[in-house]
Amino acid sequence: MTGIEALKLPPVTRAYVGASAILTLAHKVFKISLLDQFVLRLGDWHNVWALYTTSFFADDLPLFCFGVLTTAIAGRYLERAWGSRELFKYYVVVGCLSTLVCFVFTFIVYAITRKSRVAAAPISGDPHLQVATFIALKQLVPEHRVALLRNRIKFRLKRVPFAHLSFICLYCSIWEHDYDQAALAVIGFFTGWAYLRYFKVHADLDVELQTVGDQSDTFSLADLLPESLADVVKAIERSIAARLGRRTSQALSSPAIDRTNEADRRRARALEALSAS
Repeated sequence: MTGIEALKLPPVTRAYVGASAILTLAHKVFKISLLDQFVLRLGDWHNVWALYTTSFFADDLPLFCFGVLTTAIAGRYLERAWGSRELFKYYVVVGCLSTLVCFVFTFIVYAITRKSRVAAAPISGDPHLQVATFIALKQLVPEHRVALLRNRIKFRLKRVPFAHLSFICLYCSIWEHDYDQAALAVIGFFTGWAYLRYFKVHADLDVELQTVGDQSDTFSLADLLPESLADVVKAIERSIAARLGRRTSQALSSPAIDRTNEADRRRARALEALSAS
């Protein structure tokens, strides 16, 4: 793949990366105050549209540059496997829900501490979407191996979401002491997984039916985490699945679908999309 071909991003990924770059530079570097109404803060709770638009405004420039790179690469593959409409929907759902939960969390912190800097701090940036994008890729190709630096560094894609989350949390705690970015990343991790696990509608054109969620063993929450945490998480996940999994794992058009075969077909198409990229 040539350098020019690598820059050919699909429309949603291109629009998201471009909007993030332009709006972040305009707001953070050139200080255009008109854009403040699109950034979410506790005092601006009435700006409902900011639940999503605030993701385009990064407060930390190094983390922003890293996020643009990872979102461009991962979003490129994901959009070609899913299609632009599904990726857009995924970004809207994960973006709005994660920001809303983080807003509530920030409000609780402010109610306890009464620190004015907590109320004034922007809840912005896209660490939640970065992590959620890698989770979606992990769902599609869980055993896919990534090779960097001419195969000197190799790792499985299934390890990337938690590694990316850990990097963001470590960076925020040591370098920036910025809890809201770490909180957004953690919330996005669980929001992205829960949406894909229990609520995302999958259309299987090969057998002309639709299914909801992904109950396969290769996409359990425990499978996203290090082995040291897996056993504890498996017990918690069984409790969640008992409440949600029974309903959402049923096919909308056929109750007798083989979920394993259906997931395998999705992964095969995803691998084709990766190869074509």
